[in-house]
Amino acid sequence: MNQKSSLREVPRFVSGVLTGNTLVKSREITPVEILDSHLSAIDRINPKLNAIVTLVADQARALAIEAGNAVMRGDKIGLLHGLPVGIKDVTP
Repeated sequence: MNQKSSLREVPRFVSGVLTGNTLVKSREITPVEILDSHLSAIDRINPKLNAIVTLVADQARALAIEAGNAVMRGDKIGLLHGLPVGIKDVTP
């Protein structure tokens, strides 16, 4: 993480999709850095909440690396490009 984005709590800092997208596009932060911060928060908080039952961290890391590579190549990226997304299963 460079000095412009020196906050250590990325999930709090990347509180919105537009902020996260802007930071990724401008290369101020990488998708892997965002993911690592989110995974750290999950490790810290999820034992109390038990909100995440299935965590696919290895798959997420591979996708974050590819997302970062796309940014570095200058590929056109979408609004959620490189941002972690959680899917909530609401079936009983």
